[in-house]
Amino acid sequence: MEIELDVATDIDALMLDMRRFAGLLRLIKQAKIAQNYEDLALQLQSDSSARTVDNARKCFSMTFMGTSGGLTDQYVYAEDGSVDDALSGEYEELLKKLTDFANGTA
Repeated sequence: MEIELDVATDIDALMLDMRRFAGLLRLIKQAKIAQNYEDLALQLQSDSSARTVDNARKCFSMTFMGTSGGLTDQYVYAEDGSVDDALSGEYEELLKKLTDFANGTA
């Protein structure tokens, strides 16, 4: 799935990406992190000030730290236990977009 929106300038796109990524996080049993992203998306919806955006960047940076077994080492699995290539690809694409956003390079 190709995601074309620029999260650096489009808060609505950022919120959609955050919510979709949260849904994928739930599939890989990361419900607490997913809830944090959904909460951040709601904060951005009600307040898209530079301060709130900066807070979102900091929160992403903290969860994207590249430790073994972290969010960067995850795959989405199908019900039969095999890797779901489509959802894993979407997960990786959103992870990259949100990491770029967190680093200010998006």
